[in-house]
Amino acid sequence: MMGGIVTLRVRDERGQIMPLVLGLSAILVMAVLVVVNASNAFLERRALVSWADGAASAAVQELAVAPLYRGEVPEVLPVSQARAHDAVSAYLARNAADSAFDGFRLDQVEVTGDGEVTVQLAATVPLVLDAGLADAVTDGVGIDASASAVAELR
Repeated sequence: MMGGIVTLRVRDERGQIMPLVLGLSAILVMAVLVVVNASNAFLERRALVSWADGAASAAVQELAVAPLYRGEVPEVLPVSQARAHDAVSAYLARNAADSAFDGFRLDQVEVTGDGEVTVQLAATVPLVLDAGLADAVTDGVGIDASASAVAELR
């Protein structure tokens, strides 16, 4: 056996927890951003559906009265396409829907032969605290909503 001094080298472990804390903090911040943005998009879409429902209800009240004046009694009240579109536009303008949403637009007002009116709206939901995400999504996320209404004779 050799006689000598045995030296143990002790590693300095100070600061080793810092990268772990920073990494987990970044993951936590990203998770919070995802939840906040998803919740915001859900609530905005819910509001847009409400607007579409109100617009469809306004449109279905615009009857095509000519068949009724001729004495025809249909099962479903006929709705005028032109008057329905005008009613939807007036409803949205009267209630300032374009100021309630970013990128708001009326996509379609469709009246079917059975008296059903379908209104499709679209808007953009801005991202909350986008934290420098890709340029493709910094303008927001597009949302769509549609609602239908029918006026029936009873």
